[in-house]
Amino acid sequence: MNDIEKGFYEVIGRESKTKFRVFKLFKDYGELNYIEVAEKIGIAESIASLYLNELEEYEFLKKTRHGYFTLNGRNLAHAVSNALSQKAAQLSNQSLDLKLSAEAVS
Repeated sequence: MNDIEKGFYEVIGRESKTKFRVFKLFKDYGELNYIEVAEKIGIAESIASLYLNELEEYEFLKKTRHGYFTLNGRNLAHAVSNALSQKAAQLSNQSLDLKLSAEAVS
């Protein structure tokens, strides 16, 4: 497992080889919609749509126009770095919220 794959799984919190395959498609194709993703890796269109939206939510991808997605960065490594940074910021905010809540209780 390379660093890109490790970072990817660190963000999503579990191993999903199919989601990683979807993500890797963007290295070669740049911009895709759910129909193209489904055709290229042989999954249902509904699953492809779900995975694309999840990858956007994790900030690996971004929408470019109606129904199309592209990497959220110059390449796979940059997209993973962006997603890891976003996850770190979210965890930091959660930690701060917990600290403030604990202080308010005491």
